[in-house]
Amino acid sequence: MSLEKWGFLEWLLGGGFLLMAVLYTSTMLWIAAGWKKIFSSPLPSDLDVSDVSISIVLAAHNEAENLQKFLPFLLEQRFQKFEVIVVCDRCTDESEKVIKNFQKQNKNLRLVKIFFSPPDYSPKKWALTQGISAAKHPYLALIDADCYVGSNWLQYLAQNFVSQRDLILGLGWYEKRKGLLNAFIQFETFYAAFQYMGMAAQGRPYMAVGRNLAYTRQFFNPSVGFGVFKDMLSGDDDLLVNARGRQAELGYLVSPDSVSWSIPEETWVRWLRQKWRHHSASRKYSRTTKMLLGLIHFSHMGFYLGLVLSLSVGIPCIWVGIVYLARLLFTGAVMKAIQHKIKAPLNLATYPILDLFFFLYNLFVVPIGLIKRPEWRK
Repeated sequence: MSLEKWGFLEWLLGGGFLLMAVLYTSTMLWIAAGWKKIFSSPLPSDLDVSDVSISIVLAAHNEAENLQKFLPFLLEQRFQKFEVIVVCDRCTDESEKVIKNFQKQNKNLRLVKIFFSPPDYSPKKWALTQGISAAKHPYLALIDADCYVGSNWLQYLAQNFVSQRDLILGLGWYEKRKGLLNAFIQFETFYAAFQYMGMAAQGRPYMAVGRNLAYTRQFFNPSVGFGVFKDMLSGDDDLLVNARGRQAELGYLVSPDSVSWSIPEETWVRWLRQKWRHHSASRKYSRTTKMLLGLIHFSHMGFYLGLVLSLSVGIPCIWVGIVYLARLLFTGAVMKAIQHKIKAPLNLATYPILDLFFFLYNLFVVPIGLIKRPEWRK
């Protein structure tokens, strides 16, 4: 079908398909420009951090096995002034015993026990609030019990704190495994980091990952704490950033040595439950954040819907193919450049397949997370 034979429907669908490709590519360029700002202003590596003291806070609910495995990574930090506070949240396993065994050799490890959560607080937010209240130091580092970090993690945080950063956003990767699920976990994790770090650098911080997050005690403000969203089961990280991030001086952990690592889910069911819980917090995002994220995801979904509809009305494959390949090559190159810089653990050679899966993810998984009541371990 030549251009002269195109009717109103062909022009409408073909134009819409092209518009979605341009719109999505433009948003990716805007986010990438934020990453350029991050890379162009690195902190000096010789900053004097001798006066910085940090409290690491983590909440643990029946995490004896993970504490046994991952606490040493925190206790063996190459840093002078720090403490590790483990909040034993209604634990009925061997968590307390594990912590007390480590305390025999580590005087900077502290245990906070809580036996209940108030009805107007989510369990994790209450646990973190108690841990932060018990912290001795003015700088706070947050991590999950099932995560580990390199021995210089606190050094990177301290460099940001001594540079007057109030809120420090970090990267949290998952260990690589074989199979499609892990490949998509790596891609979705990288894509989320690409968005929240790049958008933050553009003045629109909206989320973080609680497994690699730090802020000053003043930023958290214990008298306010988690505020109006303290009762939500998720969102101890992103809702706090969404509510107060624009008023803070931001720091970024992008060095491969400053990331945290977690054990990935190994079944689709467990992973889906995790993502539904995470997405439930986005209902409380600010209106501006919802609009920006909506624009990105709408243009991504619209691109694939436009692809199918354009082919269905007889628009020549060559025209559709040119738009498809141009958008895919351009956005893939942008992501590859960032991935190479931060050494994210994924293979973008399969980007066309992963990007298609991401369309299906946005179409079926995200909406359920927005409407489904989240569940948490009791």
